[in-house]
Amino acid sequence: MNLMESVKKAKLRGVPLVGISTADQLATEGQLVELFTGASGIPIMRHDVVLGARGLNDDGQVAVQRCCSGQDAALVSQSPITWLSMLLGAPEKSVCIFHNVHRWLAENGASQALQNLRDEYKANQRMVILLGPSLQLPVEIVSDVMLFAEPLPDESTVKACIQGVGEEVGVSVPDDVLSKSAGALSGLPLFAVEQSSAMSYDKAGLSIDECWRRKKSSIEQVRGLRVLDNELTFEALGGCDGIKSFLTDYQSGPAAPKLYVFVDEIEKALGGARGDTSGVSQDALGVLLSAMSDFRWSGALFVGPAGCSKSYLSQCVSGEFRVPVVQFDPGSAKGSLVGESEGLIRGCVSSILAMGGADVFWLATSNGIESLPAELQRRFCWGPFFFDLPSVAERASIWGIWLSKFGLGGVADVPALVAASEGWSGANIMNACRMAWARRKPISECLGAVIPAAVQAREQVGRLRSAATGTWFSAQTGGVYTGQAVSSLPAVGKRSLSL
Repeated sequence: MNLMESVKKAKLRGVPLVGISTADQLATEGQLVELFTGASGIPIMRHDVVLGARGLNDDGQVAVQRCCSGQDAALVSQSPITWLSMLLGAPEKSVCIFHNVHRWLAENGASQALQNLRDEYKANQRMVILLGPSLQLPVEIVSDVMLFAEPLPDESTVKACIQGVGEEVGVSVPDDVLSKSAGALSGLPLFAVEQSSAMSYDKAGLSIDECWRRKKSSIEQVRGLRVLDNELTFEALGGCDGIKSFLTDYQSGPAAPKLYVFVDEIEKALGGARGDTSGVSQDALGVLLSAMSDFRWSGALFVGPAGCSKSYLSQCVSGEFRVPVVQFDPGSAKGSLVGESEGLIRGCVSSILAMGGADVFWLATSNGIESLPAELQRRFCWGPFFFDLPSVAERASIWGIWLSKFGLGGVADVPALVAASEGWSGANIMNACRMAWARRKPISECLGAVIPAAVQAREQVGRLRSAATGTWFSAQTGGVYTGQAVSSLPAVGKRSLSL
């Protein structure tokens, strides 16, 4: 049963108060008007805080005048709470659609005004419909309002919209281009799809690249989401052959993801949810757990010391597989208004669902998963994969990549650099090359300016290796991690003393 069928059934069953979370309130209003116009004798009204109350059909206009006792509705009905009180006088079977209710639903008097309508309206099939991007009801009316959520348009709806725009401009779109452009614009509200596709047409036809650019711009208006669309591939990353092989096999299999979602340092984003007294982090955790379970999303945890390519590999996935990667940042999806943060988190999940459906794969990085709730770790059913400090062979590969990138390859002794960089992370090697390039110095003169990760994070490296041994998978080999001795490099500042 779709949304409009559910609303129709609620109307016929005498449900007086309905709330709909929707990304496009005007489009939803249009569907509601079409739904109720099909039945005779239903006055349809709408309200917003700028224009006040208006009738959307002839019976609705009469109903507005009746509720306002002949006064100018634009003057007396701007306040939503005042208008709710006036709606007690609405005729039988009336419907009134309220816009952007999340902006005033928590105001003093709003809950009471809605409760005053509940029993009066259920007696004669009158209905108030509350619209907003995400509705968080005050506790007083949680059991009084029936909530629905309008999903973002599916692929067939997006295709129809794109095709309709093409017909308007007289451009025929081949089926393969239509499918790719629909994939590019999925995850947007219908109006945004129409607008983006209109800007992507020219005399030569429909530009898929332009669809992607428009989508990126629209998605990044969703607080908490950012599109990672760089051209990096796995060739830009030295080592980590085990996890590269795993992801490549997974992408070529029957469960190939249509979308990857990247969460950086998930232990900081969600690991402290239980200690958050505001309840926002707990809500974000709960929404993510439910979504991953309901939609059967899977994922992998990348754990290791800082600078060992966990995030860098995640950023290479888009270019390697030509599949979109979206970064999800729960911290930036927080607002100052009551219920705003919860709405933003749900908006992020709705966008992810619309873009990838059930074919979403999550990539989460962490420097330590001790604080992650067990139920969250279970959702990331692949791994954890441990990113250890690079081996001799991996360091050779990493040195080759960064020396070439900074134009230092022709003058460097790679075997000597590999030997001198025992205990270094990939980020250490990159920083040494960047320093030599920026200072115009031989790379050998810059080695002493880098503190190896095995020294700087000695305790963390040892702790993670101990936790990973026999229980996590190795990002280097793909098999179970079997352990590696902590670097024998002396800690900075230590000295030998005798008495």
